[in-house]
Amino acid sequence: MEKLKSCKKRPRLLVFSQSTQFTGWLGEEKVQDILSSSSIMVLPSYDEGFPVSIIEAMAAGNAVVSTCVGGIPEEVCRAGSVLIGPGDVSALACALEELLVDQDRAYQMADANQEYVLGKLDNKVVHTQLANLYLRLLDDDAEQNT
Repeated sequence: MEKLKSCKKRPRLLVFSQSTQFTGWLGEEKVQDILSSSSIMVLPSYDEGFPVSIIEAMAAGNAVVSTCVGGIPEEVCRAGSVLIGPGDVSALACALEELLVDQDRAYQMADANQEYVLGKLDNKVVHTQLANLYLRLLDDDAEQNT
C-alpha cells in the first residue's frame, strides 16, 4: 500500500502529471476504450513471456515502446515498435520524446502494428495456420505409416 501511495505522488513531479492516472484493475471493455484512444503503448519490463497487452495495443493502433526481453522481440512488429534495453531509462525517455515530437512517425508505426496484427496474429489467420499445420502433420504421419 505504501508503494502505491509513493507511486501516486511521483507523477506530480513529472511533465506528464496531467495525463497520468492510477486506475487499478479495469475490465476488458474499459481497457479497449483506453487503447483505442491512445497512440503509444509503453511496457518497460525486466522480464516478460508473451505479453498479450502488446498485441492488444498493436491491434488498437498504437506504436509500442518496450524492452528487449522474453518473448517481446519475437512478438512485436519491427516497423511499429521501439525496443530498448531493460532498465535503460535514458533510452526510454528518448524513445518516448521522439514519438511525442514526431507524431507522423508514431502514426506510421501504429498503422504498421495494426496491419501486422491483422495479417499475422488475427484469430482467423492463426486458426488457418494451425489447421494447415495439423493437416500437414497428419499427412506426414500417414506417409510414414505406409
